Amino acid sequence: MRWSEFYGRWSALAWFCLLPCVPAAHAGTISFVDLFKNVDSIQTGDGNTLTGNGAFFSAELTSGAANDYSSVTLTYPGPGSPLGLTELNPPSTDYKYQSTPFANQSAMDTAFPFGLYTFLADGTDGANLNYAADDYAQTEPYLTGTDFSSLQGMNPANPFTVHFSTDTPGGAADETSAFIFFTVFDNTLGESVFDGGFLPTSTSSLTIPANTLNFGDDFTYEIDFSDRDTPLGNGGTFSPESGFDLRTDGTFSTQQPASVPEPASVVLAGLGLLALGGLRHRRR
Repeated sequence: MRWSEFYGRWSALAWFCLLPCVPAAHAGTISFVDLFKNVDSIQTGDGNTLTGNGAFFSAELTSGAANDYSSVTLTYPGPGSPLGLTELNPPSTDYKYQSTPFANQSAMDTAFPFGLYTFLADGTDGANLNYAADDYAQTEPYLTGTDFSSLQGMNPANPFTVHFSTDTPGGAADETSAFIFFTVFDNTLGESVFDGGFLPTSTSSLTIPANTLNFGDDFTYEIDFSDRDTPLGNGGTFSPESGFDLRTDGTFSTQQPASVPEPASVVLAGLGLLALGGLRHRRR
């Protein structure tokens, strides 16, 4: 899960800089750029029962106003360079690229190696990011105790408290923030149904409120230990960001809804309607 220690902790683990840009022929501005590396695992039982589940890379540029740019590209040392970033939900300020899943971190690192990553918008406005090393959390995320088995067939009418393994951030010199994220996705509905938001790394548990989840649906939870690095003193108009996320997913299904017995009054009413129908049929 870790790259070579050749670079050492003394190196800038995610040093960035903004290079002077060719003057723009329009009013567009770049307000932010980032890249994220994500390594995913699956929890299959109680405790640290993790198996690798691939990795993916993403990069994003944010403009000062919606529709500032018609095209955004990313050039970098990898074999797929250059790449195009897609405007999300246009008109918007967000332009993003996300790779297809890689089999493992090593394959992702080969495709997106250390080096200079250059964002260029409309061929005129640019920002450079020198990706020098990693800063993943030093511990793996997973549900502790018997939480995994307790989730299987849980009653969503009751609150459920999940407990997290200890998050030990990477601790790079330019690490400015680290968070835990916990989300639940309803696979039956195809939508996110619970998001714990930005949790401090000291968070050890979180409660899913009663009646948040549907009875009888299938779900995927995700725990994300996310470390974010920002350079110091880069002299730019904004501070870019690199992110290193360790994600763990797990699946469960909630208790099936209890069958509701038909009230006696409804049964009697139904019999009465049947009798009335028979009487009408005989009268015809």
